[in-house]
Amino acid sequence: MYDLHGTTAIVTGGAQGIGRSICQHMANSQANVVVADIKLEEAKKVAEQIKEEGGQAIAVPIDVTDLKSIREGVDSIIKQFKQIDILINNAAYSFPDPLSPEVFDRCSDVNIKGVWQISDVVTPYLKKSPQGKIVNISSICGRQGFQPENMAYHASKAALINLTQSQAVLLGPDKINVNCVCPGAVITDSPERLEIMEKNGGDLEFKAYAEAYTQLKRAVLPEDIGNAVVFLCSSQAKNITGQSINVDSGHFMN
Repeated sequence: MYDLHGTTAIVTGGAQGIGRSICQHMANSQANVVVADIKLEEAKKVAEQIKEEGGQAIAVPIDVTDLKSIREGVDSIIKQFKQIDILINNAAYSFPDPLSPEVFDRCSDVNIKGVWQISDVVTPYLKKSPQGKIVNISSICGRQGFQPENMAYHASKAALINLTQSQAVLLGPDKINVNCVCPGAVITDSPERLEIMEKNGGDLEFKAYAEAYTQLKRAVLPEDIGNAVVFLCSSQAKNITGQSINVDSGHFMN
């Protein structure tokens, strides 16, 4: 549906779950995909699958909390693809229980500072692109605090929505669009999500939760997030910036 042919897109946290789906959707839209993750072997599997299906992809080890790792990763991307047009900040950290200063710091380091750091390193390349885009992946948890045991994650995702707006103001004169997607209750096979579902009665209980608390009475799937991200990276969204879009089956409305 959307043509991203000739663009190079970095997807942080691209090795699993929502990130993997975003990588697949970007590849389906003919972007060159960089699967960036601290889990390099898993990232390589995603890149190989994309290539087997006819797409272009590489796996690059990037830790968004480590500036040296970011710079080395970006250097390798430029050597391979010569340019960077799109940055999808999907890497995230969530650890609901028990809350501690260390957990709070880790959420902040990955979910806020990490986004800022990699965006700052990549921005000079986005400025050279005729279609520079940043899409940050927040959460409906950033819309309203409703899980006290996971307040560090909620607070970091709320900050990310605000950071998105500030980035949009900063980069608007350079014609770089910056937007945010806020997923709701997404069913994925990532270890973190599976652990959460197991604690709450498994997949069926998770679906029941979605049916009870969403207007459309269904859970969100990773491909729903991938579709939203591809749209925001496309020319059809050229005049959308500074926005945070809920993809949550109507859980929260704003």
